[in-house]
Amino acid sequence: MRGFILLSLWLTLTGTFVMGKSVKNKGRKNALRELSRRKRGWAYPDLFVTEVDDQYFFVKKEVGKVESDSKKVQSYTLVPAVPEDEGIFSIKKEGNYGVIYVNKFVDREVKELYQVYIRALDASGTDCEERVDVKIRILDINDNSPEFDESTLVASVQEDDKGTKPFHSIIATDADGPENGYNLVYFSKIPGSEVPPGDRFTVMGNGKIIATGDLDAENTPQVTFQVEARDRGNFTKPGFMFKSVSAHVTVKIMDANDHAPVFIDAPYAITVGELTSVGSIVYTIEATDDDKGMNSQVTFEIISGNSQDRFRIESIPNESGKSLGKVYINSPLDFETQPHTYDFKILGYNKDATNADDPRFQSKADLRITVDDENEPPVFQNLPYAGTITEGLTITYNLGRVQATDEDFGGQSVTYSIENEEKWFSIDSSGNIKSVQTIDREHESVHDGIYILQIKATDGSEDSFAEFVVTVLDKNDNAPQPDGGGWDVSICSTFEDDDKNALVLTTISAKDIDGPTNGAPFKFGFLPNSDFRIESQGNTSALVYPAKKNYEVGVTYEEVVRIEDSPLAEAVQTGTSTLTIRVCRCEADGSCSEKIISPGGFNYLILVGVLVLILVLIVVILAAMQYQRKKSAEQEKKGLLYDEDDVRENLQPYHDEGGGEEDNDIYDMGVLSSVDPSMPIRVEEKPHRAEPQSRPLLPPNSNIEEYIDNAKKQADADPTAPPFDSLLVFDYEGQGSDAGSLSSINSGTTDGSQDYDYLNDWGPRFNKIADQYAGDDSD
Repeated sequence: MRGFILLSLWLTLTGTFVMGKSVKNKGRKNALRELSRRKRGWAYPDLFVTEVDDQYFFVKKEVGKVESDSKKVQSYTLVPAVPEDEGIFSIKKEGNYGVIYVNKFVDREVKELYQVYIRALDASGTDCEERVDVKIRILDINDNSPEFDESTLVASVQEDDKGTKPFHSIIATDADGPENGYNLVYFSKIPGSEVPPGDRFTVMGNGKIIATGDLDAENTPQVTFQVEARDRGNFTKPGFMFKSVSAHVTVKIMDANDHAPVFIDAPYAITVGELTSVGSIVYTIEATDDDKGMNSQVTFEIISGNSQDRFRIESIPNESGKSLGKVYINSPLDFETQPHTYDFKILGYNKDATNADDPRFQSKADLRITVDDENEPPVFQNLPYAGTITEGLTITYNLGRVQATDEDFGGQSVTYSIENEEKWFSIDSSGNIKSVQTIDREHESVHDGIYILQIKATDGSEDSFAEFVVTVLDKNDNAPQPDGGGWDVSICSTFEDDDKNALVLTTISAKDIDGPTNGAPFKFGFLPNSDFRIESQGNTSALVYPAKKNYEVGVTYEEVVRIEDSPLAEAVQTGTSTLTIRVCRCEADGSCSEKIISPGGFNYLILVGVLVLILVLIVVILAAMQYQRKKSAEQEKKGLLYDEDDVRENLQPYHDEGGGEEDNDIYDMGVLSSVDPSMPIRVEEKPHRAEPQSRPLLPPNSNIEEYIDNAKKQADADPTAPPFDSLLVFDYEGQGSDAGSLSSINSGTTDGSQDYDYLNDWGPRFNKIADQYAGDDSD
């Protein structure tokens, strides 16, 4: 088939396939003037060009021709509808025609349709008529091979697949068009390509795979084979051209549940003590399965013998070894009241297998559990226990009876005891409880009339406990007593007539520790001839009023208050208490001006004032003693400094060490003389007036005491000297000091240097030092 259509052919067939007017319109008058109307009489049909198989073999070729009926046409132009198509097609004027060429390789699988605009121009570049829109279609050839969908080249199938229906589909596509079956893909399995060798699978023409042979996941978990995909369908005509491609297909053989679990060491028999706690593991069953993966995981279930759910089993599946079934106690066991033996049927199966319900692939095992008798505490019967007794009862009273049994080992004897500290009751071997002491309902162990007896039952090694609730009936054996404040008050000494009848001096209250039937309401009253008046208020309180207008200041009244209870069926109990009323002088606002009054009339303010005065005197005396002690210490210290007989007086101001004048190698006394005028003068304060006075140098063999004394007097008279003893200026020694070291460690290294008699020549102040260091070696 040719790749283009000659325009002359179209002209021959229709006679109208030209631009502008047809030939038969040329003879009409004013034809050129009609051309200026730029009207086209028809539309060009689509042009076709066939793609090539390989762009390296592409050559430029003609696609078709166009012709205008205008005689002014000098050239044709072709413009693509989209800029991306620029240069693919071109047009050239050859004679009266515009010949269209394809200049570049075109691929139908990339783009199937192109649109171009063709114009006929005169010598000035003006359109001779309207442009022509031409569509160019690319004709397909079989230049593409099928391509596999890689994700469909891996499949899986159960090993028990019987091949009744396909289990997988291979997908491949062809980019060519449907013409001549170019994109119709046909599949086939390449014979002899299975690995491991065999003929287990068949590939149908539509790509579906069917299992046609025996599969064994345990021995052959995976099979591969080659499949071919070709286009143009399954045509076998000789010389028929098609394209094909092959690929490897991997089929994973999935394990099917074709093996039943195997119990290890079945049947099972175990013994469990009745006291084994709930939740304990009493046995672990083991099973294996020759299947693979999830089909080897064994799940266990108790299917019979556990109607009361006293046991349960928990499965721990394992696909790489033994699966476990842990047997637990689910509820308490009792040898005396429950069966002694349990026979269970245990089912083992593959829960997640597709054929989990198939009995052929299930297994069963027997489990017998025997419960052993163990020593348990006695068990109280007929709970709960309760009894009633009246407080204050002096005779023996049978409160009730408890009963506990112990059926372990055929029955054991039980003994009882009461654990309470009060020892109000006793219990005999039969569990009978009796009162042995008088009971007080108001005792701290009785709460709201309820007393709890703690009963213990024991078989000699195991104990159990039960409560016996005792209701203690109340007796009116307690009189009311004061409660709260208001029983000690201070009042004014004078009252008006109206106040005497209306002014409440205090409100008092009472309580009764007996029960509510033997308590309030209370009746309050004073003894006859009382100076005050009392009235009950409510059930437990009373108001106190003055009974006269004037009371003596400083007097304290001790009024006896009688309080009676109101029992329903018992004798009345009367209690007494004292109401203390203190009389004080009142201010204008009615408040007491002397509120701190002792019972005897003594004003506590006076006592407080006396105590404060005594405290101040003690502080003053202590301060005076401390001052005197400090003054005495200073005087004593001053006396020590100026005592001629005290060796320390000579050492303190001079700080002289070593051998005096004979120790000039270590201590240069010349430093005490005036410093060299060329040296800077050390001044501790800024001079206010004159310059410092210079002192004469120390002459040889001078009296050191006299020299120091003169130096001191000169410093005292010097107005520029610092305000302290100038001798302290010489109190510098050691490294960096002009005096050097004053240490006596380096003083005297020979026996002659230890002779201190020369100190006597220094004057009377050094006599003590001379006497101290002089003496025999024996000293």
